[in-house]
Amino acid sequence: MAAAIFDIGDGREVLTFFLQFSSESITTTILNHLWITWASRGLIPGYRRVLFTPQVENVFLSTSVIDDSLPVTTELKDALTHQYRATAKDYENIMNFMNDLSKTHSLNYGSILKMELVFNGKGILTSNSETNNNKKKRSLNANNKSERDIFIDEINKYWDSRHEEMEKDDLFNFFSNMNHRRKFNWVSNTYSNSVLLDASEQEIVDEILKNIESAMHLGLISRHLENSELWWSKGSIGTRGSLGFTDVKVVNILKKYNIHYGLGNKLRSDIVHPFNSYLPWSSILGDFQVIPRNKRLLLRWATTPKESVWLYNKYHNETTSEPLDHILTKTNKKKRAARSNNDGEDEAWFNVLEAEANEAVLSLLKLKHDPFVFNQSNLKVLSDGSSSIVSEWIDITLQKLNSYVYWPMFSYKSDDLGTYYKLRSLRRECGSEFHYSHNETHILGIEVSSNQPCVVPITVTGDIVQTASDPNLTFEKVGTDPLTVWVTVPGDNTSKIINLNPPLSYFDKTIVHFYGEESFEPDSGIEGDDEEEEKEEEEIEIIEVKKEGEDEGEVKEEILLKDENQEILIATSSKHIKNVQKPAENEKENLKDAMEKILNS
Repeated sequence: MAAAIFDIGDGREVLTFFLQFSSESITTTILNHLWITWASRGLIPGYRRVLFTPQVENVFLSTSVIDDSLPVTTELKDALTHQYRATAKDYENIMNFMNDLSKTHSLNYGSILKMELVFNGKGILTSNSETNNNKKKRSLNANNKSERDIFIDEINKYWDSRHEEMEKDDLFNFFSNMNHRRKFNWVSNTYSNSVLLDASEQEIVDEILKNIESAMHLGLISRHLENSELWWSKGSIGTRGSLGFTDVKVVNILKKYNIHYGLGNKLRSDIVHPFNSYLPWSSILGDFQVIPRNKRLLLRWATTPKESVWLYNKYHNETTSEPLDHILTKTNKKKRAARSNNDGEDEAWFNVLEAEANEAVLSLLKLKHDPFVFNQSNLKVLSDGSSSIVSEWIDITLQKLNSYVYWPMFSYKSDDLGTYYKLRSLRRECGSEFHYSHNETHILGIEVSSNQPCVVPITVTGDIVQTASDPNLTFEKVGTDPLTVWVTVPGDNTSKIINLNPPLSYFDKTIVHFYGEESFEPDSGIEGDDEEEEKEEEEIEIIEVKKEGEDEGEVKEEILLKDENQEILIATSSKHIKNVQKPAENEKENLKDAMEKILNS
């Protein structure tokens, strides 16, 4: 880092800091949000939304965990000597923890946080409780009935006996209570968690339909498939290792059963967007996208902090004979290894959590919407009787995020998240363009056009008067997020204009970013703004998106849009830095020169 003081010559001085801009830096991300908001005066194509979706997969299964008494040099497959299946007490504990977050004000105003359970129905039944009827191959042409009717008929044949077997499981009984189910979102992870690659068509179909049957017994889907609960995602599915989504046979079968979203893994290069990490991967078959997800792999095989520290020490040790290059880059390995080689179990666990929270908060501040994925073993209640790996991870992540920004956050179920990503992809192809209408002192409005029909979000700031007279405009205000105007654009380069009432002054110094926060008035004309802006544009080109500032001190990614209601990308601001301001009102320089400075900054 370097700093310089510039003497402007009229009694004013400017202190400018120069620091390295890195896409892996939280500081850089915060500064991006601030300067872009300042430069744009908070009038931004796009809108801000922080999505924070914790997922727990392999629900109902018993999964392998490591023996932390073994040396860290032990190969992972040899260290996975224990099994753990989360209990009703574990789920009740995390349910109470999530409920308490809002009571303790850990969530900012307007937030809705909900965990999603990615489940495998086979875990409810032991292998010897499979009924003969369930093992029979379904006849798809019996009596010319539809496959749906055949499926329902076969389930009804052994419904009672199957349900009685399931009721022997305490965890099944816990979730048979709708008041417990509704505390979570739910999505299928196939029935047995078998790898779908090289599976026969019948085996793939069984993995889908048997888990649908399990969802019916749980109450997520009605017995005759007429309807389903709101927290159930019927159009999405997870698979073991996120495998099968590149297989034509698998995808065609999934689409046949109206499944159009796969739960992915951003560490799998074959199922992530090749150019833009903000977009989903799309199958060559069309109408099937893979949602990028952030798997916490180094917590996956653990039930306790000590086991998690064991895994961190193993895979962040430069001399390990079993590197997992697909889990972390070498840079991140070095950073984390340095933080996890500490004496004392509590200190080591804190360092693991700190490393995890830094990575998660960076993702959230960048407005990456990838869910964070844990294993069901991470829900085990710890010795204090009230916490778990997952709850401690969420707690420290929220604390760190809230130390930077005061924004609401939202959790989406998989179907909604899949739609969200799909619409974002469509907007990328929309060809939307934005132009400010202005005079020498004010921005009067913003003009929007596109090549294809779009619904385009525009963030506005200040005391803008909302008018509902234009049916092509819809207003949205969520929590402390800024006001968003959704503009329906007809395409064919036909323009729609949003007139600002009152107009936005270039010299207005009252861009307020958070409720209850006071403005501050930094000096204008800071040297180095252009350098930061050029760097920001360079970063954005790498991810093939354009970022623009947003109303409440946030950054917005201006990505080309298309389709109906959506949102856009990269918005963030800091509660520590409060507002972004502009040139002092008592400036004596020519207004035209001042305007050019601002528009070029």
